[in-house]
Amino acid sequence: MSTETTTTETETVIGELKTTGDDSALKTDSEAVQVHYAAPSPLMKLLGDSLGLREPSDVKTLVAVGLCVAANFAIWTTTTYVSWPIKVLLWLALVQLTATVSTIVHNTIHVNIFHEPFNNRIFHIVLSICFGHPVCTFVSAHNLSHHRYTQMQQDFMRTTQMRYEHHLFNYLYFFSTVGHLIAASDMRYMRLMRRQKRRIWTDFALQLSAVIIMHVTCALINPLKWILFWNLPRMAASVFITNMNMLQHDGCARPVILEMGNPLNRTDGKGGLAPVHLMNINTSRNFTGWITNTLFFNNGFHGIHHIKPTLHWSKLPEAHAALVKPHIHPNLDQDNMALYFYRTFVLNNRVTYDGKPYNPDVDEISPEPENVDWFKYPEEHKWIAEEGPYWVIMDILDDARKLLF
Repeated sequence: MSTETTTTETETVIGELKTTGDDSALKTDSEAVQVHYAAPSPLMKLLGDSLGLREPSDVKTLVAVGLCVAANFAIWTTTTYVSWPIKVLLWLALVQLTATVSTIVHNTIHVNIFHEPFNNRIFHIVLSICFGHPVCTFVSAHNLSHHRYTQMQQDFMRTTQMRYEHHLFNYLYFFSTVGHLIAASDMRYMRLMRRQKRRIWTDFALQLSAVIIMHVTCALINPLKWILFWNLPRMAASVFITNMNMLQHDGCARPVILEMGNPLNRTDGKGGLAPVHLMNINTSRNFTGWITNTLFFNNGFHGIHHIKPTLHWSKLPEAHAALVKPHIHPNLDQDNMALYFYRTFVLNNRVTYDGKPYNPDVDEISPEPENVDWFKYPEEHKWIAEEGPYWVIMDILDDARKLLF
């Protein structure tokens, strides 16, 4: 898939908007799409201000992370003395809380929660330990790759790579198919950032070191607990957050990306959408049920998140209702994620967003094209692309040596 749209393709999309009568995408004023966000309660505002939060609603974020830390502590200190049914309940609670933390990781790399940068760095280290993976790798794999090149060759987690006949297998094997590709790309990117002396390298090295230290410590204390209560919940959370791509993008419209400077990229400056946003309104699937969005911090409102990735999670429902819902295809607003999963994956009903049978071997490029790095290596650093990505550990050790000696 090309990352650029030709003039003809752009004119075709505009023509379709005019034909269907939805020419709101071509207007520059947004008088009908002003979004009104609910004000935080006085208590929430007081707590948020006291904690130095940018948004008072992130008190809930801190509570969820605190519960995850408490659950980890409880499991490591009490499971020796409790019955197996209690152990199972604790394990399920930890899996749920770790999955919730995975969405918090996603939210916080888009919008930091504290005013103070130091507090954000400490919080990211805590999140990395709870999630089992460095938080800042989401910047490369998610912000700079998936958001910029959704469902294109530069998006290593595009769903068109999955082409099993039964759709359930596409979901089950998605993580094992894309996970190692994403991780390798992340490591190469971080090695490049080290050589370009970017701050993200220092954050990454600290976060990965904290994760490795916790892994080694837990493994030495109790290998069985390390596997059951440390590795498995974190692996489940990684699978959950990665596989959300299959639910939120598979079968959606192909994105249109315009060249920089194209007037259709411009908003009116009043909080409305640019024409290109309306052109891409059907590229994400939303899950609007309250259970999903309560447990996972409004992660179900995915379309507006792609349009406004720095909009705080607490404001996504109102923005979705005002800016996305009036224009999106109704099939892309799903109330119940579990029912959608059953109808789509269990019953093997892979369809496009408008209900047509979807087969990537027929409807997309076949065979699936190879991944393309979304970032370019400077001439002096092209060797990074040839080396094994996990030499990143040697880079961290080398930095530690220079710091200590």
